[in-house]
Amino acid sequence: MLVAAGTLLSGCTPWMAITSEAGGPVGSTSNGVLVGGRALPAEGADGYAFYHQRDRRYGSLALTALVEDVARDVSSAYPGSVLQVRDLSGDGGGRISGHHSHRTGMDVDLAFFVRNPKKKSTREFVLAKHDALGVAVGDHAVAYFDTPKNWAVVEALLSSNHADIQWIFISKGLKARLLAYALAAGKDVELIEKASMILHQPKDSAIHNDHFHVRIFCPPVDVAPACEQRKPIWPWIKEKQTPPPASVLPSDHQLMALALEGL
Repeated sequence: MLVAAGTLLSGCTPWMAITSEAGGPVGSTSNGVLVGGRALPAEGADGYAFYHQRDRRYGSLALTALVEDVARDVSSAYPGSVLQVRDLSGDGGGRISGHHSHRTGMDVDLAFFVRNPKKKSTREFVLAKHDALGVAVGDHAVAYFDTPKNWAVVEALLSSNHADIQWIFISKGLKARLLAYALAAGKDVELIEKASMILHQPKDSAIHNDHFHVRIFCPPVDVAPACEQRKPIWPWIKEKQTPPPASVLPSDHQLMALALEGL
């Protein structure tokens, strides 16, 4: 019902009042819309590039700033590296093909960094599926999961001041490779502990052995009062993230009434 209402309404409508002047994510990542989102610039940005032509560049202000942070940090650590970005959300949020979530500007897909057998970075294997050893086999070539660079992505995600990370969906085998590398390289133990909880192979979707699927927490309640925050809320987040009271979230009846009024 929530998506239907968001799709039916456009322009200045009572829907805007229910989401507050600030706008932001409305509803949940799998049943919501995005009000007042920002399009991540497709050109002219340092450190990242889109590897598709679809107009799915819209996210909450926190998410788009997060992507820019990560791209900047990784390219600083590994000069010349380009973070390959796929889908955020569509303009206004709501359902987009190929995804059950990505509806409220709080999800983004990031391609793995991949290297060829000569240990040089390559973009030929974007979205190639990697096994637990980090190997991706194509028609006539082999590529490898670039563990140091991919850990740098995780490190940048968890270190950003623009957004708090709820999940980084990835296969169990690749998660193990990342954590083993971080421990062996002497990375920050507290950050590794957080990563061990946030890196996760989902049970109800693809195993994510071809890209990172990153999900952030709802913005603060005063920024996006109608954002529905789902569990888990990690211990280090609880003080900063307080779920909005039930009275703030619109009911299905309210949403339908608003949709009809907008029409």
